[in-house]
Amino acid sequence: MFKVFEDIRENSQEFSNLRLNDSRYAPWVRNENTYCTIVKTIGINPEDVTVVAENLVIKVKGSTKTAGVEYSVDFNIPLSDTFFNKIAAVNHETVNGLTYITVDLND
Repeated sequence: MFKVFEDIRENSQEFSNLRLNDSRYAPWVRNENTYCTIVKTIGINPEDVTVVAENLVIKVKGSTKTAGVEYSVDFNIPLSDTFFNKIAAVNHETVNGLTYITVDLND
């Protein structure tokens, strides 16, 4: 997954078919038919983070309780219907409190 982000950093292009970004996630970047963003999931174990595409959104959810404190996220990243209908796969990887999300589109 990190190779995708390395490629995108070198060949990134803005993508205007997504709705406006907000502070919960980084601006979307793309490389051909792969689109990527990063979300903060600080304090949440990687195995507790879920990322799914449903109802015109990428849903990010996770919760971990450590030493009596619960860390959690639960929010949606809105997508246009055109973008959503072309999704082939959504993948994610969580490392050091950040979740890297990649969305592959059909041609």
